[in-house]
Formats: sequence, structure tokens, C-alpha cells
Amino acid sequence: MSQTEKLIAAAQAIRPYLSDLLPSEEAAECDRQIATLLTQIESGQAQPTQLTALLTQAKSTREWLRCFIKGESPEEITRSISGYSGLAGDPTLQPAIKYVCPQADGCTEPWYREGNEPIPLCETHLVPLVPAQSLAQS
Repeated sequence: MSQTEKLIAAAQAIRPYLSDLLPSEEAAECDRQIATLLTQIESGQAQPTQLTALLTQAKSTREWLRCFIKGESPEEITRSISGYSGLAGDPTLQPAIKYVCPQADGCTEPWYREGNEPIPLCETHLVPLVPAQSLAQS
């Protein structure tokens, strides 16, 4: 995936989280600007650098973008940036499930799912990761 494709994917992924990352008026304006820039980039009327400039204006969106490009899930990034620390109390912990790329070359390090986190894509093959035990059984 090219840097431009990663940037566009990040811009699309951050939109639902803007209200957690920015004050409401700023979030609405940022969302509008992202939508406009994505359309303009697709038609060749704007450059990806304009999208980068927009997403790096605020510290929270800049940090979110940095983490997304590194491969962290949007929900985890948003929780860590917005300060969400989960519900109080002593929840019953479930063991983390190991996920791997289904491609035979074992291209990425395993990823461990905790709770209901969305399963990410393999950064190399862009396919959803699968439980490691399902590959061992086949």
C-alpha cells in the first residue's frame, strides 16, 4: 500500500472518531474538509499533501494519524488519545486470541485480539487476519 493510499485510508477511518478527538465545531468542520479533499484528490483537483496538512493541524489528529500509519486499530488509538480507560470495576478477563495472516509466508507478527476489537488487515496482503488455531486445524 502506497503512502497516499495509507493516508486516504486514514482519512476515511478517522472521520467517525473526530468528535472524540476535537471539540464538536472543529470536528464537524474537519469532517467536512476531509470529505471535500477526498473527493478532490480522487478527481485530481487536490494533492494528498493538503490532506496531510489538515490531519496534522491538531495534536490529537496528528497523533491518531501517526498511530494509524503504524498499524494500530482506530478504536484503540482513539481510546488512548481521548483518555478513555474503560469501565470501573473488576471485569472478567478472557484470554487474548492469536491472529495471523492466512497467507503461507507468515508475513506479519501475530496480533492478539482482546474483547471485541475489530480484526485488522494484514499490512502486506491486505486480507483479514484469521485465528491461528484455524490455520493449525486445516
